[in-house]
Order: sequence, then structure tokens, then C-alpha cells
Amino acid sequence: MNSGMTKKERVLAALYKKETDRIPFSPLCDDYFASSLEKQNHPYDLLRALRYIGADIIERHSPCCEVRYGGGITVESREVGGGKRETHFITKYGEIYDRFYFQNGAMYTEKHLLSTPEDVKVMTHIARNTQYIPRFELFEERKKAIGDDGIPTPTAPCSPLLETLQVLCGLENTTYLLLDEEDAMREMFAALHERNKNYYRLMCDLDTPVVFAYEDTSTTIMSRDWFQSLAAPCLNEYAKILHGAGKLYITHMCGKLSGFSEDIAKILSDGIDSVCPPTTGDMECWDAKSAFGGKVIIGGIEPSSLVMKSEEAILSHVSEILERMRGGRGFILSTGDAVPHGTSVELLKKIADLVAREG
Repeated sequence: MNSGMTKKERVLAALYKKETDRIPFSPLCDDYFASSLEKQNHPYDLLRALRYIGADIIERHSPCCEVRYGGGITVESREVGGGKRETHFITKYGEIYDRFYFQNGAMYTEKHLLSTPEDVKVMTHIARNTQYIPRFELFEERKKAIGDDGIPTPTAPCSPLLETLQVLCGLENTTYLLLDEEDAMREMFAALHERNKNYYRLMCDLDTPVVFAYEDTSTTIMSRDWFQSLAAPCLNEYAKILHGAGKLYITHMCGKLSGFSEDIAKILSDGIDSVCPPTTGDMECWDAKSAFGGKVIIGGIEPSSLVMKSEEAILSHVSEILERMRGGRGFILSTGDAVPHGTSVELLKKIADLVAREG
């Protein structure tokens, strides 16, 4: 058994399914959580908070590139009152826009980009003219800032299906458009997929061992047929691109997964991030470990429990996880999605202390 590992060494060993001195604890913390730090008399500084907690840091959404558009596309961001904003994409084929607002560090969509067949054609043009410009120096800055306390991670695109369901159309409109305008939708999916592959090829040149994609798979938003025919083939192509460069591919799947167990086991990703028990998800991490074909498992703690359940109940569940998962390889204790706004910093520190003692 290794001893005295740095947090970075511990995280990397777990990702590569090697032996660790204890289970890593890497809660998924982003601005949703960080926006509540000042209310707890902590500075609005997520990295500082994670160090205080004692987390084995896996920084999410670390910057590494910027997006530009060709093809005569103009992008405008507009304030529309009430704290809401719109992003307008103006093209020779028409204009599309979404409307959103932020609350407690989380973004809420009020209007999706696409609602008509004409919108789909505009989005196809945008996808074909999207360019990714490397800004690898930004990623290097994050590596230096985190040091031996963990790793930064880049965010790569999810499958066209999930992007359409969650960002572009929403569930209802995606369903209608796939039924009524299948040819146009498949053409858009193909354009989005080629755009995504360009991004993954760019990631091959980034100095990182691992790439995360926030796929958000769940039986609540798609059928097995959709997953098998529209999502999995794309994920497998992305995995092959990254594997060709010797990189790990982790797919974030924070929903209800038990109905997809056989399908998830077959995809080529190296691990599943944000495996979540009820009520957000429907699988305990130990069940996922046996169901998903030996993939790395990241998750285990139901996020909303951190602000809804008693400290005793939360620590009891963490103890059960540690007892069941201790000694195995390829497991990182985390939350089954983003740590909620208002989660106690001291509670997270107690979880980290428990993991240090019993993990």
C-alpha cells in the first residue's frame, strides 16, 4: 500500500485504477457552491475553500480554449431586464437566441435557442462554422495554482443528442422535431458531431491526462433506443480520439442510470462521473462499480442531501460507502453532481476528515 501520497498523486492513481493510500474525496464544487461561501464567512475563492475542506481537488471546467465563429456569424449578448440576458446568433440564414438568468451561481434557461425547423438549419450552419482556438496557457496557469493539491480538468462537448435535449431545444421540442423533422435534425446532429470531434482532437494536444464530458445521461430524459442509436456511437468516437493520444475519457452521468446499465458498460469511456443514489440518481456507487464493466466510478453522495439531511445521516452514509469501497481501485468519493448552494463548508470538512481516518 502506498503511503504519504500527495492529493494529485492520489487522484491520478484512482483515475488509472492503481493502488491508493486511501479513497480520494473530490466533491464536485463549482460556482453553484462557491457563490454561498461569503455567507459562511469564507472568501469567494473556490480553490481556497477546497484546500480548507481538505479535498483531493478535481477542478471542473478549467479553461483551455476559446470559441470563434466564421461564416459571417455575429454573436451579441443583450441584457433584457430582471437580471436576464439573451445570446443572439445572427447569420445569413436567420437569427436564433436564448434567454437565461443566474441565481445562486446556477444558470436557468427561460428560452431555448431552437424551436422551429428553420432554427435547426441556422444551428447547423453555426456548428459548421465554429472554431476552437487553443489557450493552453490558461490551463497551465490552473495547474500551477492547484499544484500538488489535485488536478485541473478540461470540459469537452457532450453528444449532439444531449446538447439538443439540455441546451438547444429542451426535451419536448427535441422529441417533436425528431418526429416531424428527422432529416433536418440528423443533419444538425452530424454537424454538431464533426464540430465536437474537432474539439476532441484539440484536447489531444493539451497537457492533461484526462478529459471530462458532461453528458448528464438519465432515463428521465431519453429512451434506451435514443442512447444506443444517437448518444453512444458519438461517445465512442470521442473516446477513440482521446485514447489515440493516451488520454482518459470520463463521462459525467448524473441522472438515473440503472435502466442503462448494460449500455453504459459497453461504451468506451474510462469512467463514469457523478454516479448518484436516490433521489437525483438511482444507483449506489458500489452497484455502479459492479454494473459498469469495471469503469472508474466517481460519486456516491446525493448532492441535495448535503442541505436537506442531518449531519449524522450524511456521515453515516459516507461511512457505509467507505466500508464497501475501501481497498478497491478506480473509485473517487464525490457528489453525484454539483455541491448545492448553501452546503456547509464545515460539513464538507467533516466528510474529508472521515475519509482521511476511514478511507
